[in-house]
Amino acid sequence: MGSTFNQNVIINEELSWGMLKYGLCSYFSLAYANKYPSERFLAIIEYDEEVEKEYLVHFLVVDELNIFVDAEGTYSDWRGSIKDMTDVEFMNLRTKEVDKSFVMQTIEEEIGFDNAWYKSIEKFVDTMY
Repeated sequence: MGSTFNQNVIINEELSWGMLKYGLCSYFSLAYANKYPSERFLAIIEYDEEVEKEYLVHFLVVDELNIFVDAEGTYSDWRGSIKDMTDVEFMNLRTKEVDKSFVMQTIEEEIGFDNAWYKSIEKFVDTMY
């Protein structure tokens, strides 16, 4: 990774580096996997037993050495990537290895794919990573 993560760094007028960690991790994962070819991703999911529903918490790229990658850094244990986003001790978290088509489908269903955002993020990833 080229630079130290700073969530306040602006990518464009609508996007910040922090958004790639907290909210647009799916876009980051795709851009990173296109620069450093990977077809493996890890979806971290919270399961809510009361309503019997799963909620996506975070996406990570899984590199060829089985290291987990997100906009903030690399991790040998996926729990390290979400320590400041969730309360791992009290949440019912599950993981699922997924492929690029699953990441794309999730983007489409959750927020819709924005090509302009993706191009900005892809350019940012090319420069910073």
